[in-house]
Amino acid sequence: MSSSSPSDPAPPSGARPRRAVSTTVLSLAAVLGLAAVSLIALLAGLGPPAGPDPARCDQGEPAICGTVSVAPELRERVAGAAALFVIARGVSGPPLAVVRIPAPHFPAAYRLGPEHAMGAEPFAGEVRLVARLSRTGEAGPPQPGDLESERAGSVPVGTAGADIVLARVH
Repeated sequence: MSSSSPSDPAPPSGARPRRAVSTTVLSLAAVLGLAAVSLIALLAGLGPPAGPDPARCDQGEPAICGTVSVAPELRERVAGAAALFVIARGVSGPPLAVVRIPAPHFPAAYRLGPEHAMGAEPFAGEVRLVARLSRTGEAGPPQPGDLESERAGSVPVGTAGADIVLARVH
């Protein structure tokens, strides 16, 4: 038994059946669609690094915002670093607040606010800022090969544009 009816004319020799053409067009459309999605994902990955938005600094509770960059002579030491820490310290004692940024891309935007506070002390007043690029990702004391810098002078909580340049190797 034949699957075609007597009223269906046979395709001319060398011509593709209609169903094969439709399948080919749909396959091509699917491939082009996947290529477009891949291109969009790639372009999104090439944009600015994800992270805290310094523009949020003046919204809600007071915070300190800025960027951390790396001195040109130390840029080759950034590869393989596990985490960036931005630390707010009072005049003495333990850190008041710490934010950890895993696998940072530089310049890295940061926002340090009350939600990053380490203890019961209010996140207010003047603080000293330290940034440390940790090769291990650990928050403990600096290890050999870590990059670190302290921002000159103190910064009042509520400051935007508190930028730090990593310029010292441990």
